[in-house]
Amino acid sequence: MKLTQAGFARALAIALLPALTGIAIPFTHLYLLNVGNLLLPLKVHLLHLAILCGALTGLLLALQLLLPHKTRTATSWIVLLLGVIVWAEATLFIGDFGFLQGGDIEWDEARHLLYLEAAFLVILALAIRFFGQPILKHATTIVVLLVVSGIANLYPAWQASRSIRHAELDHTFTDLGLFDLSPDRNVLLFILDTYQSDVFAEVIERNPALRESLQGFTYFPDATSGYCRTYTSVPNLLTGQVFDNSIPFPDYLRESFLSNSAPKILKDHGFDARYHSFSLHSYYPDPAIADNLTEIESTTGRRWMQGREFVQLLNLSVFRLSPFLLKPWVYNDNSFRLRGKLPIWKKLESTPLEDNDRVLSAGNDSDDLEFHDRMIAWLSTSSARPTFRVYHLRGTHRPYVLDQDLNYTGRREISRPGIVDQGEAMLKLLALEFDRLREIGAFDNSLVFVLGDHGAGEHEIIGIRQAAAHIIGEDIHLPEESPDIPWQVIQGGIPLVLVKGIDDTEPFRISRAPVELADIPNTIFAALNLNDAVDGSSVFDIAPDAPRVRTHHWYEYAGWGQDYIVPMIEYSVQGFSWDPTSWSRTENDLNRNALSSLDGTLVIMGQDGNLDEFEHSGWGEFLPQGRRVANGIATITLPIRPGTTSSALQFRFNPNWLNREQNHFRLSVNGRMLDVIPYRLGGENNIGLKIPDDLLANATSLRVEIELVNSALEGPVFIEFREVSSFASAADGG
Repeated sequence: MKLTQAGFARALAIALLPALTGIAIPFTHLYLLNVGNLLLPLKVHLLHLAILCGALTGLLLALQLLLPHKTRTATSWIVLLLGVIVWAEATLFIGDFGFLQGGDIEWDEARHLLYLEAAFLVILALAIRFFGQPILKHATTIVVLLVVSGIANLYPAWQASRSIRHAELDHTFTDLGLFDLSPDRNVLLFILDTYQSDVFAEVIERNPALRESLQGFTYFPDATSGYCRTYTSVPNLLTGQVFDNSIPFPDYLRESFLSNSAPKILKDHGFDARYHSFSLHSYYPDPAIADNLTEIESTTGRRWMQGREFVQLLNLSVFRLSPFLLKPWVYNDNSFRLRGKLPIWKKLESTPLEDNDRVLSAGNDSDDLEFHDRMIAWLSTSSARPTFRVYHLRGTHRPYVLDQDLNYTGRREISRPGIVDQGEAMLKLLALEFDRLREIGAFDNSLVFVLGDHGAGEHEIIGIRQAAAHIIGEDIHLPEESPDIPWQVIQGGIPLVLVKGIDDTEPFRISRAPVELADIPNTIFAALNLNDAVDGSSVFDIAPDAPRVRTHHWYEYAGWGQDYIVPMIEYSVQGFSWDPTSWSRTENDLNRNALSSLDGTLVIMGQDGNLDEFEHSGWGEFLPQGRRVANGIATITLPIRPGTTSSALQFRFNPNWLNREQNHFRLSVNGRMLDVIPYRLGGENNIGLKIPDDLLANATSLRVEIELVNSALEGPVFIEFREVSSFASAADGG
């Protein structure tokens, strides 16, 4: 039978449904939700996305048109049902699984999705049974409605993404030349994320043989980090500069790296500088400080980063589209099954691993084991220039997946034994890597740092092991309790600091010098005799009894996309850094810095905030980071600056401290409801919307009202509100 034009249009519409609702829309939605955690713009993925959608559409259209006529109707039904099901998974059954970064997923708490999916299938079956012919007849209309609803679901994520500013970058990182070292001089920084100083002390206390692998190294237990999170701590240790909310974070990142930072000075002195990190947002991709860069507009140069982010988003899309019973398989043991397994991935890597090179990483998904095998396989002394390398590894960041014997265990519970075992495994990996560096003649002549970027302050259960202090000296006695400063603050501020000087072959030793991560640039400059760049002390020049005041900045993680980090508290440390009696709050009001810097009105809801300076009602007791709506409805009144002709409202809440049930709140301004905003665990948390011009006419203030749709469910912790003339810029600061 000859196919009519209407029949072809229907077949095409049915074929498009799975492609659009199963690939294009969820991929775009996930990009918008994660825009603050991605380095490339969405446009670079559009061609590959179009190819995927086109290939799937073509395949499904061919199945409907080329199969024998008697099977065409059944095939169209199957394809249509497939499209409806993936639409439902991508729109109705998203679920609340938080950030897929190694934390525990409470599958049982999301089991209601299984029942909803089952109910949906029953309803779908009944609809087919009683309305089969009309459904197929009007398939084109149904497809249009489902696609439009899917596109409409992008709106909240797009709205949130508008309040996130990406720095104006022309370059992104590649994986080229990471293991090409110099036979003459190297500066190597091994950053082991979240490696806490007392964890190292416990490891070498229970396994003293590890000291031998650390020949030439000095351990500085009395160390502090400038910050408790990676995104602020890494720039601080590489540049020595402090972020204090006096300028937006992206400006700080650019200015600190491009001034007298270690990368900039070394590049100026002829060093080849390259960076590897599982969190590249902490680094500023500019040719003045890095050599493993490519222009974002270079379709060939950006392929590695593009492939990395495309696979990441593809994995998230597959997870979202999977029915509840398949999700634990897709995200198996907190690791995506497709991660790094696509055949094209090897073609994108400059240092691919063959099967016989996978000594420790075979059969598992540990980033650090794979990096180790890659380093062992590809290390060389082929660089004609002295080199500066930063190898930023997951270290003791959750999830804990290694035991002390380098066996991959899969995810373990967050615990003190878990972090200590992983800490020992990381030291054993380093010992093997140091041996390889010796074999190629690139160890003794290198300045080597092994650093934690901060401690494990996110997890109170880790604690600080008092007995580990005995390895430092008999005069160290720590109190059992911290009366004023929370242990988690102190944990986050005591990173591992190990340093091996150039040509240092002395036995492993311990220094009681009070050091901080911001000393790293000066230590590099002094070791290389770059005296014109030195602006402070090398860690080797600080006396053990030096009366030094160091600072640490604490804040709660609240998602990506911050230009100013509020609330942020500054502590001074005078004395041994593990001892809570050495810690005290300073009078430096970093929140006030943000208030003074922002071009607009900023209301900080949390500790040391300024909510009481504004007319408000209905807010609960303040928590360290903000306040919740107390009884279902709360208000705050923001003044409008004279002469304002355009206004935007932005606010931010913590996406972590929530129940798993999705809820909504109504947002009204000056008595008009402007939006109904969903919130859920791990969902978007930066909201911005333009105030309609007619609401500004003759108005002197904006009365913002938040009303929880279901007041029986706990609302989010609101961190800040802003009134600005246009959407403010933001960058990764969490």
